[in-house]
Amino acid sequence: MRYLIIGNSAGGINTAKSIRKADKKGKIIILSDEGEFGYSRIAIPEIMKGKLERDKATFFSEDLYEEFDITLRPDSRVTAIDPKNNWVVLDDNRKILYDRLLIASGASPVFPHIRGIGKKGIYGVRTLKDMERIEEGLEPLTPYLNTGLMLMDLDRWRAEELTERTLEYLEKYELPC
Repeated sequence: MRYLIIGNSAGGINTAKSIRKADKKGKIIILSDEGEFGYSRIAIPEIMKGKLERDKATFFSEDLYEEFDITLRPDSRVTAIDPKNNWVVLDDNRKILYDRLLIASGASPVFPHIRGIGKKGIYGVRTLKDMERIEEGLEPLTPYLNTGLMLMDLDRWRAEELTERTLEYLEKYELPC
């Protein structure tokens, strides 16, 4: 059996571990469009604040993939799925066959329908690459608008601690851009 998992975060990795426990011989492949080992996305604000080292945000050690005989293919973005032929197509046009497929790629930021949302300086954060783009684009003491943090995330984010900016938690307002 050939198991293909799209997504290298908690859901994908834990599923791969469970599959390995049930099937000692099957081929398990995890595809990730990131070059990182599985990490906690909720740790990103803590990394940005300097309260957590980037390498401490990983779920498991790199040895996990070898221990559970999992093939990790980082930097592999799936662009199409062909369920009739049981394959996925990657952004470099390679095809990967599977017997069983799990899509565990997680969510993506949803931007509200607000005039100006596509302008420079508007960010969504889900990945470490997103974090890097935000850090590169922010200028000290520039006020900014946050339209999407869930209430449980407000405490984690603590934007004032990040860069001494003022956090305005607004929903469905026109951006001052």
